[in-house]
Amino acid sequence: MAKRDLLEFDRYRYGKRSYLYPGDRFRASGGPHFIGTDDNGKRVCIPMNEAGVFVFQRYCEYGASKWIEAYRKGHGIAIIYVGRPRKSPNVDGLRLRPHTIRLVTGRRRKKRAKETREVQKVLFER
Repeated sequence: MAKRDLLEFDRYRYGKRSYLYPGDRFRASGGPHFIGTDDNGKRVCIPMNEAGVFVFQRYCEYGASKWIEAYRKGHGIAIIYVGRPRKSPNVDGLRLRPHTIRLVTGRRRKKRAKETREVQKVLFER
């Protein structure tokens, strides 16, 4: 059997041209869920996802498993699954679906863009 090593990266590509770097804020939605039955035999789907705004720390890979380690203020560290959809090899009924990742734009970025436009106006007026 081939030896698998834990690979750690300081950035994660979540789109064609978009990357997350340590300290970037992002929003996660979706994610894994557990399918089982209750006491009456009725099928039950329990979400096991992490949702909300997080701060990126690092991206890790171990074989087919891929995840993001992130921090959420007031809640501590969170593991966010971003690998391919599949059944869990260890837990019956657990379906690993990737989280959807979107960058959170803050006031700083909007303010910087506004300042840049003002500087460009001044430069082009001369």
